[in-house]
Parts: sequence; structure tokens; C-alpha cells
Amino acid sequence: MQFLSELGILGLFFILISFIFSLYKLFTLCIKKLKKKISNVEIFETFIFLSIFITLFPFLPSGNFFNNWMLMITHLPLGFYLALSNNKN
Repeated sequence: MQFLSELGILGLFFILISFIFSLYKLFTLCIKKLKKKISNVEIFETFIFLSIFITLFPFLPSGNFFNNWMLMITHLPLGFYLALSNNKN
């Protein structure tokens, strides 16, 4: 509810898109793990998306999202993901 009151519908849309994207990536990585052995990079990517999923899960109490250290906890996995995707190419 804090996202909706602070950011409105447009801000909530971006948070929902990132939540759904992390859920989708977790699901595809789990399916890939069941089918075959995955690499260490994909395991690291799984933990990154798991941390994004946990921090954005709507039913967990997380305190004020716009607090300084909460933003750091939320955006740190995003930085790791961007660095990992930059190194893959």
C-alpha cells in the first residue's frame, strides 16, 4: 500500500513489472535446473532474482521502503544483475 500511496498507479506498475519479471526468471531457472545441470553463473543469477523477489514480496513486512538502507538492500541485487548481464555479452 505504501507504493500506491507514495508513487501512484504509474510507480506501482514499475514495481509490479519488476516483481513479475523476477518471478518469471526464477520459474525459468528452476525449470532449467530440473531439466539439466546449470552453470555457476545461472546459480548466481537465481540467488539475485530470489533476493529481488523476497524484497518485493507484498505480504512481508518490510518497513519503510524509501528508507536509505532498505533502498540499498533492494538495489544492490539489481547492480549485481546488471554487472552479470554485461559480462555475459
